[in-house]
Amino acid sequence: MGSAAYPAFPVGYLGFRATSEQKDNAKCAKKAVWDYINRLRIDEGYECREQHDTSFLATAENVINAFAGYGDDDSSFGFGNAQKLINMTAKYIALGIYMDDCREDFQYCHCPMDGIMVDKVAKLAGRLVDEGEDGLRASLENFAYKRPRAHDWAAKDEVRWSKLTLENLKPYEDFQEVVRALAEREGLSPLELDFCVWGSDEDER
Repeated sequence: MGSAAYPAFPVGYLGFRATSEQKDNAKCAKKAVWDYINRLRIDEGYECREQHDTSFLATAENVINAFAGYGDDDSSFGFGNAQKLINMTAKYIALGIYMDDCREDFQYCHCPMDGIMVDKVAKLAGRLVDEGEDGLRASLENFAYKRPRAHDWAAKDEVRWSKLTLENLKPYEDFQEVVRALAEREGLSPLELDFCVWGSDEDER
């Protein structure tokens, strides 16, 4: 459990020998994420998606800056890690605690992007497009391609969630666009779609 101010936070990323400066920076990252969550759960959310996205990106930048320099180039905490931390926090708080009371407040939150969801979203949207859902085609083709031999859809090569940066958000934005299209089709929010799809064992091909 976390403190009264904010919930537990994965500071284990810093290792057991984190310096006092690194621990202080981790607290800054924790506060940035919790300020974002409080805007959702206490301050009645955001008026529009653009307003939410501006706050989300500012939160991600604060988290990235807090973890900057803790590892070498291969283990740096970039936007891919930051978005997953923020979005997973929102997902578990929204679906686990608050969804019955303030579902609309979390409606603009993003779907956590990871390898499982990248694969499932591409295949699910691709199957629907192949079955005639032309409304999904434009957003899907920005994000994925149909593999001629496998006969299913897969994310484009540049869609590597763990390597995403603030300087190149297009793969992330394209993924979220497909997620929103799928979610709207089912009357769900992106977080709810993630909850329904991530653990599904259904063969979406």
